[in-house]
Formats: sequence, structure tokens, C-alpha cells
Amino acid sequence: TGDMVSPIIYTLGFVPVYKMQLETPASLWKSLDEQEKLAGIQHESVKLDTVEFRRYELTDSQDPQMGVGLAVGVVNNVLTVTLDIPELGAENPLKMAFGLESPKNNIADSGRLEALKAKYGANNNSFGLVDFREVIKGFTTTDGNRLARQLNAAGSDPMLDELRTPACHTEFTQIAENWPQMVVFGEYSVQDSKARINGSLVVESKNQVILEALQSMRGVLAESNGEKSMFSVALGLDVATLAPAIGKIWTDLTTPQYQCSILTKAQQDMRGQNPAPAISMGAGMANGLKGLSMEMFGLDVDMSGQYGPELGQLDAIFSISADDPNMLLQTAQMFVPELAQIQIQPDNQPVNIGALLEPYAGKPIDVFARLNDSHLTLYSGDAAASASDKVMAQPLTANGLLSFTLDSERVLEVMETASEVSGEPVPEDLMMSLQGQLVGGMAVDVTKDGITFDFDYTGSTKPQVKVAQQ
Repeated sequence: TGDMVSPIIYTLGFVPVYKMQLETPASLWKSLDEQEKLAGIQHESVKLDTVEFRRYELTDSQDPQMGVGLAVGVVNNVLTVTLDIPELGAENPLKMAFGLESPKNNIADSGRLEALKAKYGANNNSFGLVDFREVIKGFTTTDGNRLARQLNAAGSDPMLDELRTPACHTEFTQIAENWPQMVVFGEYSVQDSKARINGSLVVESKNQVILEALQSMRGVLAESNGEKSMFSVALGLDVATLAPAIGKIWTDLTTPQYQCSILTKAQQDMRGQNPAPAISMGAGMANGLKGLSMEMFGLDVDMSGQYGPELGQLDAIFSISADDPNMLLQTAQMFVPELAQIQIQPDNQPVNIGALLEPYAGKPIDVFARLNDSHLTLYSGDAAASASDKVMAQPLTANGLLSFTLDSERVLEVMETASEVSGEPVPEDLMMSLQGQLVGGMAVDVTKDGITFDFDYTGSTKPQVKVAQQ
């Protein structure tokens, strides 16, 4: 839930249900009527007990009992959108979706949402979960839950038959107990035509062997330069621990003696492909590496180029974080002779290496390199120079596995700039997708609770406007 809107999405077995409070249902029906005319489709009006809804057939089936329909109805100003699957017979949850029947076990009364709030923060106003234990129960039994009964009603399948053997049921259930659920939570707000969602997705785990191995791989994610950045990506990876960590994970996955044929086959395939030795050999060439990052701030167009508009100054930075970045540079120089021309001392002072790149750029450019005991940065531009100051001062403290940031509007500006130079228009669909003024990022990390995907995005709530390109 959040400001202004309060949507709810859940499933009844594998059938999705979407609900949202409406102020004026008539506006919805008017909009649907208009879209039907534009698309050239028609709905079927259906009455289910006291509920009337529109049904849109989604398949080409001529048999009404074999098709799948999109059901759209409003009851007491609450919009419900779900699927109507007659083939499921008694397990078709259409009445339950429209509130004509009540489930025996209601998650709203289970206390699980309250537990999520207590564990992950009461300040969050949006919560969700996927219970892997119930999913496994649905696939490995015939009547363990609604999902199981629906799959059973849908017909027999060799894979399902195998999953439902006693061995597979027991062993997959044990795995699910170690990876019980995926939860998502966040704080959603709307202010000044801007919507923001800030939260996390956590794949919870009780498998401490895998979690500790993944945590040992965490490296250094370079500091971003905040609002000036249009795009950044950073990889945090402690190469020294990579091979041992992969080895521990591989051992943990291949050690159990499974009886389920599906798991046995997967183990046999893994046992013949232990990646740890190969990773160890490759990691030796990047010994001490802690992280890599790239960040872009801007790209200018020189309108006075000799042959018309041409790309001008690039404002961007590339950084390497390591125990001894100078050694990594020397290793790279052995494999790329051109890099041998870079002569730089680990004194944190910028050195202009633009002359080395001029033959490739076709014109004089300023590109600087800085080196100290922890970082090597290559950068060009004022914002990148400021970012370099932050990176060079950053301690080699592990802070994650991966991060990504994006300012879609500024990326669109760069694409339009490149379009001016090339004379090729920006594809309309791509242009429309970047016009939402989406700003934010995501990060991947590992905590005591599991694998986390943090996100923080802000976007415009204003309708997108189609802009004609010249």
C-alpha cells in the first residue's frame, strides 16, 4: 500500500488476483470501452451469483471449458482482476477472487504480515512474500494445498509425477526449509508528481554454508558521485576468496546423498564440473582485486567539428580497487603492450595520459590516471575528477557485491546527443521508455537473513508525452 493507491496482488493457487479501491468505477468502464473499440475486441458479460463482471477470452479455444479468460469486475468500489480457468473445475477460484467465498486460511489473519513488519521495519508501507515451502508442497503433492489440486486438475505430466514421488517430496521439502521464502518490502510515497519506492527484496536462507561463502566474496563498491551521475555500475568482488567460496558452495550442493532422481541427475552434472580450480587459476592473474566500477556523468557535442557535429568531451570514470592496484596495472601491461606507455606512481597525483589515446580518439583529449595503494582511477571531465577524489579516499572495506544506478532522463539526453552526431533518430519505443524520469538504483548484497536486492527509485507520475523527432 502507499499514498493515494492501495493495490493488493496475491494468488489463489497459481491464479493471480489484483484488487484496488476505486473512487469512480464509471471512469474505469468508460476507459475499457474506449480500449475495446481501439483494439477491436469484445467482452462477455457474466453474472456469477450476485457479481457481474466482464470476461475477455485470452486463447483461441472454441471450447468455453478449455479457454482462459481475463475477468474484470467491481464490487463495492473495489476493482478485481483475475483469471477464469473453467478447466480447473471446482479448483477454479473465481468465486473466492470476487469475495463470494472465503479461504480457510487467510494470510491477513495469519500474523505473517505483522511478523514481516516487525522484522524488516514498521516504517515500510508495502510488503509481499512468496512462500517457497508452499510452492514445493504444490508441486510435490496432489492435495497438499490449492496449487497442488489445481495442477492435478490440469492433467498429468511426467515431471510432476516424478516430483510427487516420496523421495522427491521429502528432499525438495528439506531444501525449501533452508530457503523458506522471498520477501519484498518498501516505503512508497508520492509528492509533487513524483512517486518513490525505497526498499528491498530478500531471498531468505538458513543455509549458513552458502551465506557465509557468499559473504566472504563481498568486495568494494566505489562511491557514486550522487545526483551528478547518469549511469553507474560497480562490481564488488574479493578475488582472493572467490575460488574457496565457490568450492564451499559446490561441496555443499554435491555432498548430500539424494534419492530423488531429479536431484541425483543435477548432482551428477555438477560433480563433473567443479569450477573452483579454473577460477583459482584465473584469479591468480587478478590477485588482490576487490572491485571494479564505471560511472558516466555527461557527453558533449562539438557543433564546430571539421566535418559537422562530433562527440566532444566525455565526463566519466573507471576505477579499480585492490590491495595492490599497481601490481594489477603491471600485470595488464604484460598482456597489453600499449599499456606499458602508462608511467604513473602510487602518489595519488593525476597524470594526463590523453596523448596515448589520441590516435584512437582522432583528436586531443584529456584523460587522467591516479594511483595510490588502494585504487586506480581513469577519468575525464570535471564531475569525474570530483568522483575520483571520493574513490581515492575510500577505504578497502567490503560493502557489497553489485550496484547499479540510472537517471533515465539524462541517459536520454546522451542518446539524443549521439543522434545529432550520427544523424540516426533514437528509436521511438526506447525514447518513450526513458521519458518517465526514472532515477535511482539497486544493490545486491548478502546478509545474515539471505541474499538482498536493495532498490530506491523515483519516477514521474505525469503521463508520458509522445515527442516528434526532427
